[in-house]
Amino acid sequence: MEKIVLFTEFSKRKGLGHYYRTVTLNNYLKKKIETKLYINKKKKFIIDYLRKSKKSKIVIMDFKRYDKTLFQDKKFLFYIIFDNKKLKVRNCISLNPLDISNRKYSGPDWYSYPVDFFKVKKKIKKDNFNLFISQGGTDANNNLNKLMNVLNFVKKNYIKKCFIKIPRNSKINFKNKNKNKIIIKRIKNVKKISSIYKKINIAITGCGNFSYELSFFGIPSIYTSSEKKEIIRGKLLQKKKLGKFFYPNQTKLIANELNRIMNSANYYSRLSHKKIFFFKKNGLVNILNLIKSLKKKYEFQKNY
Repeated sequence: MEKIVLFTEFSKRKGLGHYYRTVTLNNYLKKKIETKLYINKKKKFIIDYLRKSKKSKIVIMDFKRYDKTLFQDKKFLFYIIFDNKKLKVRNCISLNPLDISNRKYSGPDWYSYPVDFFKVKKKIKKDNFNLFISQGGTDANNNLNKLMNVLNFVKKNYIKKCFIKIPRNSKINFKNKNKNKIIIKRIKNVKKISSIYKKINIAITGCGNFSYELSFFGIPSIYTSSEKKEIIRGKLLQKKKLGKFFYPNQTKLIANELNRIMNSANYYSRLSHKKIFFFKKNGLVNILNLIKSLKKKYEFQKNY
């Protein structure tokens, strides 16, 4: 099969989601197909590369925003892009794994869960709670400082440990935000995030990649974010009864929902089983099969 070239990006404002998702996809594809990955390349570099390259037939892009000029070169068979519903380009398929509105090529069926997730055996646990708090890879809106206040309002002795995903160079004020003296575990760099998910059984999360991965393991979560797209997604998740959404400054309401989940075994189990049923899909295999189908279509077009 022809080489697949992948482009992605990351920054404080754009977050790390696009980057992590593409790296996971590339690590899977390169064992089966020849691939080339480029990160944080300028538009001119991408356009020039696509114009000069003679080997690539499928281009995968995972950006926060897309410019039509990136799709000028017609010699490529297909473009596969992520998280775009507006841009209409010939020979281009948009996968929207974070969109749960039942559109074509949308939802968890197209999410690149790491391969090692499928090897983890995790039991649904409803006592000795370990809490996970995250606001994405970069905490672009500095919400973690607000969310730390939740620890002051949860019922005493309910939470054993609190794992907090802290971005690089992030400054979080822990003073006066942990009156219940919960053990705090700060997470910065993790080779296998599944090693953390194995230890936790309840979470406060944004509405991006972490929310999907937590749901894969059936971990009941409370959703919170300041990002416009994530707020819409969080409210939709709530509508589907997959977890409640709150704004980051609603710390007492978040704590009340945490207490409710931890106090009710039935509520906990209902959330957990529903999440596993909805989110536990193999997006890597689905994307690979899509690429194979595009190749067959290309070969058919060449012969006729």
